[in-house]
Amino acid sequence: MKILWTSVILTLLAVNSFGEIPRQINYQGHLTDPSGDAITAVKDMGVTIYDSEIDRTPLWSDVFEDVEITNGYFELLLGFPTPIPDSLFALPELWLGITIDTDSEMMPLTRFSCVPYARRSGTVESISIENTLEMIQHLNSLPDADGDGYEKLSAGGTDCDDWDPNVNPAAAEICDGKDNNCNGVIDEGFLTVWYRDLDEDGYGDPSSPLISCVQPDGYVDNPGDCDDTESLAYTGAPEVCDGVDNDCNSLVDDNPVDCTVYYADIDEDGHGDENNSQCLCSPTPPYTLTTADDCDDTNPDMYPGNPEVCDGYDNDCSGGADEGENLTGCTNYYADYDEDGYGDMWNIDLRCLCQPEYPYLALTANDCMDDNPDAHPGAFEICNGLDDNCDWEVDEGELCGPPLICDGPNGCIDPSK
Repeated sequence: MKILWTSVILTLLAVNSFGEIPRQINYQGHLTDPSGDAITAVKDMGVTIYDSEIDRTPLWSDVFEDVEITNGYFELLLGFPTPIPDSLFALPELWLGITIDTDSEMMPLTRFSCVPYARRSGTVESISIENTLEMIQHLNSLPDADGDGYEKLSAGGTDCDDWDPNVNPAAAEICDGKDNNCNGVIDEGFLTVWYRDLDEDGYGDPSSPLISCVQPDGYVDNPGDCDDTESLAYTGAPEVCDGVDNDCNSLVDDNPVDCTVYYADIDEDGHGDENNSQCLCSPTPPYTLTTADDCDDTNPDMYPGNPEVCDGYDNDCSGGADEGENLTGCTNYYADYDEDGYGDMWNIDLRCLCQPEYPYLALTANDCMDDNPDAHPGAFEICNGLDDNCDWEVDEGELCGPPLICDGPNGCIDPSK
């Protein structure tokens, strides 16, 4: 069935100030059959905006399914849910094409012209702007222009949009950018706060909210992103070594999953302390080494492989201090088996040690009898048949008081007896 236009009304929505570009267009019209009778039916309608009438290029299009037509009247909200690009309204002219169900596009196209707060058609078929305005004036004079059973507000009624039969106090609120039930709130019960997600990590920027009942492209309902330019940064992300606060805890590279264990080298001897380490992304003083074999990280002269010297420390970290012979700073100690502080002069045996250890206890080797702790240089000579003081003389001097005399091994004796 061929459908003819008898009138077209276009009213802009979402205009914030005089002359601003609209985001949505409330498109209303009237359809008749070839006999001129108004149509009441449900139809699919396709709408396309072109840049010119003849050599036209489609700039925007959308399909509206199951459009209710009552007594010829219908209404479309162009720009919802498919938005109309702002750039279209900067063009010198725009043309509107309409298709009904499977019919071909109705010709000629409708040209938009600009008036304050609106763009409206010029003519469709033989309809003039004057006739269209007459129809608008007539509808405006009716208390219930859209025939939904509710009178308009200006007539003392409760219909907040008397151009739309689907908008009245009894209507169910749906997600369409309108106040369907005339309670002063648009899309209540369907609205969600969405957040811009530029880096497409599934977490939005909490500083860029947008309230809508339909998820806009590039928005998510999760505001857990602290850096919306970095896809590896969001609340709960694993912290890794990349110079980014991945888990959004305001700390960069803290406890990263791919960290390296670095050991402290406080004494800077190139050997780490196994009892003092941190897992870091890069060496950070004093945690600079990946190996730990230092036995004392407060002494730079103590580490494995360091030559042992006589200083009271375990220089080579072998578990003992000053162990071994002929070390730097060692002292020659002579064998002193009788431990009288004097080494055996007859059988000289010495070792260069850091500390004396038996039998290497003496600093000199001038003991004439190293098996007798009472015989050594400086000892008191007594009458015993021995060279007690190691002066190469035996029992010299007055060792026994008169009348006694020294009789060697027999000690002091009385010669008169």
